[in-house]
Amino acid sequence: MTKLHAGGKFDQNTYKVSGGLHGVGVSVVNALSEWLELRIRRDGKEYAMRFAGGEPEAPLRVTGETAERSGTRVTFLPSSQIFSQIEFNFDELEHRLRELAFLNAGLHITLRDERAAEPRVTEFYYEGGIEAKSALEVTSLPGKLADCQERDPSRCELFLVEGDSAGGSAKQARNRRNQAVLPLRGKILNVERARLDKMLRSAEIGTIITALGTGIGSEDFDLAKLRYHRIIIMTDADVDGSHIRTLLLTFFYRNMEALIRAGHLYIAQPPLYRVKRGRARSI
Repeated sequence: MTKLHAGGKFDQNTYKVSGGLHGVGVSVVNALSEWLELRIRRDGKEYAMRFAGGEPEAPLRVTGETAERSGTRVTFLPSSQIFSQIEFNFDELEHRLRELAFLNAGLHITLRDERAAEPRVTEFYYEGGIEAKSALEVTSLPGKLADCQERDPSRCELFLVEGDSAGGSAKQARNRRNQAVLPLRGKILNVERARLDKMLRSAEIGTIITALGTGIGSEDFDLAKLRYHRIIIMTDADVDGSHIRTLLLTFFYRNMEALIRAGHLYIAQPPLYRVKRGRARSI
């Protein structure tokens, strides 16, 4: 409660690599509060402890027995000497708690505002991560996907093409029997710096996930459901094309690494020269 970096995420053996630690721990909340109270139910007993200015007023004490399930309640008042504004914004809290409930299946969160005469209460609960699954398990294919006729995934190819205009050309040149084309509009989200909920809100990434059919994440990803055994990234031979290719590779590596290791991901070599024959034809 009074020592920074005491949590598991700062253990040298717990996290070997970290992509950034969002939020603050309870020790920081304690240090920035006028007072903080703990109520802990554990092993049939209830404990209490109070802090003022980040320091304990008294040691942890037993206040009674409880037959209820275990849990911890934290109550605190932000310090007016540190913060110029200590009023909580209900809408911001509501948005953040909805994200937490969305990402933690089965977690009940209740937000209650008692500052007004009529309390404002909002509850969040998503059983089994149901909202996340609905975003990943859409049965209908994306409208801009030009699918192929073949239904054997081992014979199917999917071209991820940069831009709608290039996608139109690729659709004309493809073999409809086993080649599908999915145009991508502009640069996709950099998933290296984005949380899961933001990534799932990205239209282009959602389109790719739906088209492939595998889902994402350690629990939802299923390589056996892959609809195309050859996925070809096809971007322009310029700086933007190289950037888009890197963003796509980052997405696949961070969320579908098994797909890469199974040898299903390819990168097309863009043409650097044009061959002309006569005045009318060019290749």
